Amino acid sequence: MNEKKIQPQTPASVSFKELSTRFESLEEHSDLPLIILPKIVLFPGQSLPISSLEGFRSADLHLAQKGLLRVGVISQLDEGKEPSAHLSLFGTEAIITGIIKMSDGSFGAVLKGVRRLVVNSISNKKEGYTGHVMIVGDKQVRQTAKFLASVKALKNLVNKVIKLNHAISQEAVALLYTTDDPVLMCDLMTPYLSITAKEKLAILSNFDIRSRMKHLIKFMSREVELLNISSRIQEEVRNDMHEGLKRNFLREQMAAIKRELGEIDGEVDELEDLQSSFEKLDLPLEVKNIITRETERLAMMHPGSPEYMVSWTYLSWIKDLPWGEVERKKGEAKIPQLKAASRVLNKSHYGLRKVKDRILEYIAVLHHRGNLKGQVLLLVGPPGVGKTSLARSIAEALGRPFVQISLGGVRDEAEIRGHRRTYIGSMPGKIIQGMKTAGVFNPLILLDEIDKLGAAVPGQGDLSAALLELLDPEQNKFFTDHYLGFPFDLSQVIFVTTANTTEGLSEPLMDRLEMVEISSYTESEKVKIATSQLVPSICRDLRLKLQKFDLSETLMRTIIRQYTREAGVRQLRRELVAIGRKLVKRIVAGESSLVVSEKNLRGFLGQQRYFEEPHAKTLSPGVAIGLAYTAFGGDILYIESRRFVGEAKGALTLTGSLGKVMKESAQTAYSFILSEADHLGVDRAEMEKSNIHIHLPDGATPKDGPSAGVALLSAMVSLLSGKEIAVHFAMTGEITLRGKVLPVGGIKEKLLAAHRYGKTHIILPRENWLELEELPPEVLKDLHIYAIDHMMEALFLTGLITRQDGREQLPVKFRRNALVPTPTFPELFASS
Repeated sequence: MNEKKIQPQTPASVSFKELSTRFESLEEHSDLPLIILPKIVLFPGQSLPISSLEGFRSADLHLAQKGLLRVGVISQLDEGKEPSAHLSLFGTEAIITGIIKMSDGSFGAVLKGVRRLVVNSISNKKEGYTGHVMIVGDKQVRQTAKFLASVKALKNLVNKVIKLNHAISQEAVALLYTTDDPVLMCDLMTPYLSITAKEKLAILSNFDIRSRMKHLIKFMSREVELLNISSRIQEEVRNDMHEGLKRNFLREQMAAIKRELGEIDGEVDELEDLQSSFEKLDLPLEVKNIITRETERLAMMHPGSPEYMVSWTYLSWIKDLPWGEVERKKGEAKIPQLKAASRVLNKSHYGLRKVKDRILEYIAVLHHRGNLKGQVLLLVGPPGVGKTSLARSIAEALGRPFVQISLGGVRDEAEIRGHRRTYIGSMPGKIIQGMKTAGVFNPLILLDEIDKLGAAVPGQGDLSAALLELLDPEQNKFFTDHYLGFPFDLSQVIFVTTANTTEGLSEPLMDRLEMVEISSYTESEKVKIATSQLVPSICRDLRLKLQKFDLSETLMRTIIRQYTREAGVRQLRRELVAIGRKLVKRIVAGESSLVVSEKNLRGFLGQQRYFEEPHAKTLSPGVAIGLAYTAFGGDILYIESRRFVGEAKGALTLTGSLGKVMKESAQTAYSFILSEADHLGVDRAEMEKSNIHIHLPDGATPKDGPSAGVALLSAMVSLLSGKEIAVHFAMTGEITLRGKVLPVGGIKEKLLAAHRYGKTHIILPRENWLELEELPPEVLKDLHIYAIDHMMEALFLTGLITRQDGREQLPVKFRRNALVPTPTFPELFASS
């Protein structure tokens, strides 16, 4: 006889050895015919009528007809599977109390549950399924006060369920009313509870009566509540059917009256349209609950009340936000190949090689990983160098919508997180507004001018903390706008930020950002940008033929030198637009003179605004030129000093809106001069009895930073020694009391400014030497650069002190890939 062994596959399946720890005793082992019921669990004491169509084969009943009245009943929980698949490990020993042959030839039977059993193995024989089982009993339990209290609670719940559930058989009701046995109550009540087959099987397989009662009390408490609600609903339906008809009739009458009075305004239809719009969206459950609550409130309000418009606006905001996979796909585009992305960047920007390489790396990582978790670019550079247009090019290269949010002057946290919905006129913050504008789930959002956030007003939140939550990939998935009141997922958004300078940005915020510096443009770069991009763009805007706007390179350089002095090209564009407007005016007026030349340039742009530096060989004693790095790019800084005699002795006066750091640099230089007066050729006595006034022109502009120490020192030594500094010298570097020169930032910007102003001899800290690699070749070829370690070197190079051995210091020309030059005269400072 063919026989196939089947192993029960329920998740609770364990070995006999493991099961022995669950029971009080193993009463007996035996082989029983098995009846498999789909999604039905039979309990001891329960009577269950079944037919051959409900989960057992007729061969199983033929066995019973031969006198084998004891059978095992197990469950198959996954409907639709083969009878041998996903069978339960636990079941019930039952007896077949009767077999009836139906008129259609099928069999029916009545099963009576007797005891719990555990199946070890199943055999599929020709006449039916047979299982090797063991009959098991519950663990013994002590009759403690807590146990008896649980039995009493169970009994009370049983009585309540019997009163409310009329489907319980009379036989079971009679037994339940007369027994206090917790085992019998559990077995008889479980089949009538509104729980799943898996939950019933979990109760059947629980051999600890205390645990079984605990679970059953929970299920029965819920059952009582459900039965009470069901009973109440049925009663309300019976009592309110005529009320519903009455309300419908009155509603129709009211609508007819409003139509007669001309008061129908379509509010009901609009509300229905709003509800249908929400049904089409893939919303989270929390949002659905909020919408349901708000629409119910809205339906009860008068359309003319202020609260109606508040709720209507709130629901409209939720509807217009990008939700779900359908909306998300609208904003997704195939990430382009790097060559295509490079073409997009080169189309809009000239130069910026390192910046473009970093952006292409950014796009490559996004393509490779599928996301840019934790990477937020911070584009830092002076105004007009193309930070915003670079961000727009990134969005174009990625095929994502571009949204620009300006943070300049924002002082209230609510402008980022949203206003709380407690007053009329409240609205979401700039971020949620940007998401609505984008209309998709994954735009590129530019947070512009992040360094110009206004000072937080007390009581109006912390702006930096709001930005930290927004830019942190671990938090922005649950970004909560105060107006919406629920989390909104921003994890698919690409954030890019811009700033003119990183000064003022908090360290935690900078830790979230990856800085990409964009430097000033050289004159040659400005000419090429103007020729290849600005002029064609202006011609398109003004509908002017390109041949009529033909400016030579020489004329373009004249415009740049005489009418602009900036790091970027924003002012240059304004000047070119002014020329274009005047050309259009002449065309409309029918004039024939349309040529722009150096002779008539003043007629187009007016009086020259900027002039070249005078070609004097020296400056006055006490004047030095420093290099500064500002939010508008690099610049030169004239430092003036004068000595006078007054009531105070040895006083140092500083003017020009100087910050704390620059004042400390001036005091450090003053102290160094006092201590090294003999080496510097300065009369210490004269210095101590006179006062020094240091001034930096353009006093309305605040100045601060650790870059002016060398220039301040040179200016004071020039004043005290009566010697002049050559006008072509410019210098930068911070100083210490020991005479060391420390490295500073913004070297590229400073040297571009020096080149722009015609300063050809530059003094800078030795540790900044390798940063010269970033300078364009056309700038480097015009500069003589000196790298120094000590203050004395700067004074010697500018001619303020002389070498004892009579040798001269020669300028060091920078060469790409060159090593940092060695100190030129170490013996001079060996004692310092």
